[in-house]
Amino acid sequence: MIPFYFLATLFIIWDIGYFFSKESFTGRDPKSVIDNVTVGRQYMSWYMAFFGIFFGLLLTGDSNNLTGFLKLARKADVNLVTLLSPFMFISLSGLYVPIQIKKGDSANEADNIAPSLKALLLIVTLSQKFANFLLLHCICRLVLAVDQ
Repeated sequence: MIPFYFLATLFIIWDIGYFFSKESFTGRDPKSVIDNVTVGRQYMSWYMAFFGIFFGLLLTGDSNNLTGFLKLARKADVNLVTLLSPFMFISLSGLYVPIQIKKGDSANEADNIAPSLKALLLIVTLSQKFANFLLLHCICRLVLAVDQ
């Protein structure tokens, strides 16, 4: 699992580094950044549906399924907080946040993107990364525990 943690950390550092680089918003306008945020939130809403269906079936189905899953989670050393953390990050990225979209009327469109819009893009991007990596972490541990 060490390579997994290394890759997760690398991708997160890469995103943060790219976000804070001078060239990160070159060639973008406020509309394209809003589109990126919208697409990121849309992808995360699909995860929300996945979690809802999974836990809905698990909790409303046969009690043996729930007991078996909880035994497997204990065997894989995946606690419920870790298992539900992706849901928390998905919820965070979906929150409505009133922001300023555009500042000024510079000829360079990238200079017109408001810092609050840039911050929202970073929040959505990082919460998507955290949710993906936590979900993959849980799935890998659960699959490896099945073979033991």
